[in-house]
Amino acid sequence: MPVSSSPATAESERWMAAVPESFLYTFRKPSRELSDTYYAFRMFGLVINETLAEQPQFNWSDGGRLGKQFCNRTIHFQSGSMFISADGERRNLMTLKQFQRNHSKCQFAFLQDPQTRTLTNVTTVQWVSGEPPTGYPRCGFENEKCQAARGGPANTALAVFLYGALPVLIFVPWWRSRILKFCVDDPDPPWWAIDCDSSKFCLSVKAVSMYVPT
Repeated sequence: MPVSSSPATAESERWMAAVPESFLYTFRKPSRELSDTYYAFRMFGLVINETLAEQPQFNWSDGGRLGKQFCNRTIHFQSGSMFISADGERRNLMTLKQFQRNHSKCQFAFLQDPQTRTLTNVTTVQWVSGEPPTGYPRCGFENEKCQAARGGPANTALAVFLYGALPVLIFVPWWRSRILKFCVDDPDPPWWAIDCDSSKFCLSVKAVSMYVPT
């Protein structure tokens, strides 16, 4: 049972191309294992038929010679072409696609021929930032840059508290205690004392100290 087949007519091909955009439906593709098995048997049958047509007296017991019939050739399938090198290595057509501007369809930007390894520049790559990416994530490989950016405001607030508010909280109680020591009621006050009876400032500090805990 075939698992993949091309549209029977050009009309059906246009219909399948229009369905995803018009009806938001995508045709399901067969699984990779099923597709690989199908194409493997199809490639094997293709080589067998060609060998029978070109060499009717072919010795089928010669496995090495039979294996060479698969090598150094391009086999065309419905899904694309596949090149098998002289060493039996599979080389696919390498492509780089990009979305067209103001359109949801892709276009080829670069093509690499699997047989000659020739790189063809089809069109100019339209980078989002205007230049190729740097190859380094914006937040770093361990997200260290974004974590540092998120911690910036918190670090700033902590620094303002330590260097601004904390000294004020320490200085105000000390300053108030020193003023109260200057405002003494002593018959023989030291030279630096302030006369509380004649100093309105000292009286106001004492009044405030009654409401501000030490």
